[in-house]
Amino acid sequence: MYVVLDTSVIISMLGSGKKSFAYDLVLHAQKKYISFVANAETWSEFEEVITRQKFQKWIIQKNPAWQKVLAQIKPLVELKSTNQKSFNLTHPNYKELQKRDHNDLKFLHLCDQEQVDILITQDKDLLDLRTHNKTKILRPDEALFLIQLVFEKMEVPL
Repeated sequence: MYVVLDTSVIISMLGSGKKSFAYDLVLHAQKKYISFVANAETWSEFEEVITRQKFQKWIIQKNPAWQKVLAQIKPLVELKSTNQKSFNLTHPNYKELQKRDHNDLKFLHLCDQEQVDILITQDKDLLDLRTHNKTKILRPDEALFLIQLVFEKMEVPL
């Protein structure tokens, strides 16, 4: 199951502890139940955000060991190269986001390119879409529930 994490979700993961959706998502990725997918554009946005002073102050208060968490997450992310020429801006979701927050388009594009199952976000503009082609757009708690539901069924002996 391919999963895209938007920047706000990765930031939340860095600030959270062992009793959080973030910790459970990392465990599912380590078990190979899910694969985190990113591309140069989405990952570079994250890398830029973590250098901001606002982030630095917040994360040190939330989790002084955030770099250890990042070291756990980073190897679990498959960096893909996407073809910008196939970016179809005629899809209604693209048109809607273009008006609201064009910076979110890169996440939908990645979902299209990699046939992503779930886009996990806390972004209201993306969440309002609910789906994009075959990708479900979910809050972290919703995504975790769905992932657990799917994989619990697979582990039940017949």
